Amino acid sequence: MSDSDLATWISNLESATNASVHVIYAACQSGSFIDTLSASDRIIVTSCTSYQFSYVYEKWEAFSVPFWNSIKSGHSIMDAFNYACQIMASTTQTPLLDDNGDGVGHCGYLPNNGDGALAANTYIGHCEWPYPWISYAIAKQTFTWPPPSSVTLWAKVENKTKLAHVAVYMQPPDWNPPDTNGTLVVPNFERFEMTDPDHDGNWTVNIPSINFISHASGASKFIFLVTAEEENGDTATPVIIEVEFTASGSPSDDTEAPKVYVERPLEESVVYGTIEINGTATDDSCLQKLELHIGDNLVDTLNIGFYSVSYFAFNFNTTTIENGAIEILIKVFDSTGNTSNQSLTVYVNNFIHDVVVTDLTPSSNLVNQGEPVNVSVTAANHGAYTETLNVTLYANSTAIASHVLILEPGNFATVSLPWNTTGFNNGNYTLNAKISSVIGEVDTTNNDLTLTENSFTIIPEFPSVIILQLFMILTMLVIILIKKKTAKMKA
Repeated sequence: MSDSDLATWISNLESATNASVHVIYAACQSGSFIDTLSASDRIIVTSCTSYQFSYVYEKWEAFSVPFWNSIKSGHSIMDAFNYACQIMASTTQTPLLDDNGDGVGHCGYLPNNGDGALAANTYIGHCEWPYPWISYAIAKQTFTWPPPSSVTLWAKVENKTKLAHVAVYMQPPDWNPPDTNGTLVVPNFERFEMTDPDHDGNWTVNIPSINFISHASGASKFIFLVTAEEENGDTATPVIIEVEFTASGSPSDDTEAPKVYVERPLEESVVYGTIEINGTATDDSCLQKLELHIGDNLVDTLNIGFYSVSYFAFNFNTTTIENGAIEILIKVFDSTGNTSNQSLTVYVNNFIHDVVVTDLTPSSNLVNQGEPVNVSVTAANHGAYTETLNVTLYANSTAIASHVLILEPGNFATVSLPWNTTGFNNGNYTLNAKISSVIGEVDTTNNDLTLTENSFTIIPEFPSVIILQLFMILTMLVIILIKKKTAKMKA
C-alpha cells in the first residue's frame, strides 16, 4: 500500500460519510506517510520518522502499548501521544504527530509548532484504568566492577485478571540497532522471567553476574525493560530499571529530569467535593518527592521511597475554592534536584445543578422522504447531584422524539432518537436537541444544541407513481406503433 493509495481511500471515505478520519500508523518509516496524508481537520500519528524503525518485543510494540493504554484510559490523542513520547525518550524511535494540515509532524511535548490543538480535543477512549500496570519499580542500582554474584530487580504489578507472565528484557551497553529493511525490529534482548512466590504483587528476579560480564568489561550501564501481560492479552506499559557499574561504585552525574504523568482527573473534566489526583512518576535513577500546586499555591507534598517508578495519589477538597476553572500542577523531583512538571485544567462545580447537551449527530444528513433516521444526542451532568433529564429532539420547531435519562454527577450518556420522516416536506431542516432545566439550575444556556455544521435534508423518494405512469405511456406508444405497422402491412 502506498501513501497516495491510502490518501485516496481516506478522501473517498470522508466524502461518502461526511466524517473526519484520523490515522494512527505504527510501522517502520511510518513518518514518510505524513506529508501525503496531511489535511485540514485530520490527525496523523506515526510511531517513528520516515527513516527510523519500530521496536517490537514479543506481543507488545514499543509505541503502541503506551499510546493505546492512555487512549483506553480516557485521555485525548494529544495526551496519549505525549505519554508515549515520554516512555520512549530513551530509545532511538521518534513518534510524530501532525494535526494542522501542514504536512510536518512534531514530537516532544505538544502542542508544538501549531500541532496538538485538534488532537488535544479528540477522544476515543473509554475511561478504563489500563490494567495491567506497573505501579512501582526499584531505583537505579550502582556497583563497582566486577559485578556481584547477582543483582536483584523488583517491581510491583497491579492486575485485573490473572497474569500470564512478568518479565524483564536486558538492553546491554554493547547492543546496536540492526538494519531494518523497512520491517519491525525485534531486538532479541535477553529475557528474564520475574516471580511472585508470595502472590502479593511484588515481582523479583536475580540477574547473574555472567549476564553482565558477557556484555561489558568495566564501567557500563545496563537498561532493563519491565513488562507484564495478563492471560487475556492486555499488556502493561513498560518501565525502565537501570543498573550501572562505575570504577568507584558511586553513581555517575545525573542530568536527566524525572517525568510525571497524571492519570486522573482527566483534562477539562468537571470535579466536585474531594478529588483524588493520581498518576505515575518516573526517573532514570531515583525519585525524591512530588508537589501538588493548585493555581499559584503549593498545597501538598508527597515524599517517595527508593523508587525509579512510583504511583502517587493526592487528595484535594475542591469545596475550599471557588467554582470555575483551576490549574492543577504536579511537580516531581529526583534525588539530585532535577525537576519537571505536568499541569492540567479542570472545572470545579460544587453544590450546583447543571445539565448540558454536548453532542447532536444524525446517522445521515441526507434521507429520502419517508425513510427513518436515527439521531444520537449526548447529555451530561456537570452538577453535583443525580438528575432526571427529559431529552427532546426537534426538526425545525416540531418535536420528533424524547427520552428520559437519569445521570449521576459527572456522568454522560448518549441516546439514539428515531425520526420517521413520513409526512415531512422535502427540503432542509434544522435539528435541535433540548433538555428540560432541572430544579435549582441557574445556567440553562447550554441546555440545547442546534446542528449547524451540516444541514439535514429530506429529498423526494424516487417516485414510483411517476415511473408507473411513464411505463404506461411508453407501453401505449409501443402498442400504437405496432397497430400502425400492422395496418400498413394489411393495406
